[in-house]
Amino acid sequence: MPRALATLVLLLAMAIAAPLQAVSAAADDPAALQPIETLDNALLEAMKAGKALDFAARAQKLDPVIRSVFDLPYMAQVMAGRYWDKMTDDERNRFVDTFSRWTIATYASNFKGYDGESFETLGQDDTGKTVWVRTRLNLPGKDPVSLNYVMRKNAANVWQAADIYYNGSISEVARRRSEFQEVIAKKKVDGLIAALEEKIGQLANPKTP
Repeated sequence: MPRALATLVLLLAMAIAAPLQAVSAAADDPAALQPIETLDNALLEAMKAGKALDFAARAQKLDPVIRSVFDLPYMAQVMAGRYWDKMTDDERNRFVDTFSRWTIATYASNFKGYDGESFETLGQDDTGKTVWVRTRLNLPGKDPVSLNYVMRKNAANVWQAADIYYNGSISEVARRRSEFQEVIAKKKVDGLIAALEEKIGQLANPKTP
């Protein structure tokens, strides 16, 4: 299911101005695993529903899950990097809102079919600075895909995901940070917001070949 893989590679749109400082846990904390297991279950439900759910229905179903699993305001801030401090409150709010809706739209667009895939939680690791939740996407007849999430505690002391490493080495946060800041540098914050809005529209109404 290459389109589903594309979603995971696209996601999170997220890159860090300084190294991620996830709150360290003295021992494995089951609460750190729960958000990712919730995400995997919701994605499988959407995939298995197939054509019974159109784009709008999938987006509505996944919206609260995505917002609870990922710390989207934090990720938007670190993606903006040095430009965050230069934004007005209105620009920050509009950027966070558009980024969040784009993230949800990306999932809703891609996780729409099922062919025997399954998610597997492998455990978690605490390096002292970063808490990782290790998972695997099992693809029938193909090699499994490693999906490792960087976890952090938000202001409410609740675990949320802040980055995804695809096959162990590709940080979507870092990749998207570079891309988004390049757009801000050329077209300002409004240019990035407009680009994300355009992408949302394309995901909701894809052109048929």
